Amino acid sequence: YEEDTTTFKLQDGFYRSYYDLVNNSPINAEHVNHPKKIYDLSFFQSVVAHSKIEFYRNDSLISLKINKVLAYCVEGELYFNTERSDVFNMGIPFFIDNPDSRNRLIDRFFYRVDIVGAIWVIPFFEKPGGRIPSEIANGYTGVEIRYLLYKPSEDKAVELNSYNVSSFISDDKPLYRSYMGLSINEKRRQAFQYVLFYNDENPVDYQL
Repeated sequence: YEEDTTTFKLQDGFYRSYYDLVNNSPINAEHVNHPKKIYDLSFFQSVVAHSKIEFYRNDSLISLKINKVLAYCVEGELYFNTERSDVFNMGIPFFIDNPDSRNRLIDRFFYRVDIVGAIWVIPFFEKPGGRIPSEIANGYTGVEIRYLLYKPSEDKAVELNSYNVSSFISDDKPLYRSYMGLSINEKRRQAFQYVLFYNDENPVDYQL
């Protein structure tokens, strides 16, 4: 599949909520109080490696726990925080990254979003002992690609399977009826495609 970049043009920065996303109003990286400079290639990764983010607003220094950050965007790529406490309270599975043997800085819980829309699609790889973001999976053996779905309007995240897809698209009645009319095997085979159909039929317009 190809990433849909035609509808969305998010600003770089840290997004605290879905409201911030639809209004394209992140915490500006230039306002973040951090030793690294924003032009440092590891700036965003370094910021989210800490337990909190500090940023200035109207000359006041504000502190925010990292697990309250929904996502961050850098150079047009969005990274979703799988460790957000309010999402985990909704029961999505826990994601664990094993220590990186290559000793390079990685986002332990921020996974790249491949498709941004009414439903986000976030790939990850599962391997014995834990799960890792797709962008650092090169070089690992015995990994299996999986997908996390996130529906920002409901603030709900689940793994991709036919049952969860039917739940996520249920508010689009024609599409839902079409999907539920498929056989069990066809639902499994076409689950991903119906997420794409849903995004096409339910575009989200960001305030640019």
